Amino acid sequence: MTDRATFAYLADVYVLESYRGCGVARRLLYAKYGFTPLGAPDRFMELHRPDVYRAPVA
Repeated sequence: MTDRATFAYLADVYVLESYRGCGVARRLLYAKYGFTPLGAPDRFMELHRPDVYRAPVA
């Protein structure tokens, strides 16, 4: 679920047993895109962009 602007949420994802050990779960980690763990990393990850709405006016 996402608002396509500042919030995205991925839940209830699992890897079928026949695909386990193939690196599928590793592809679901977004750290390489700048997301970092929150205080409760088992619940959320965050991509912190404090000036996301402060884009220069063209």
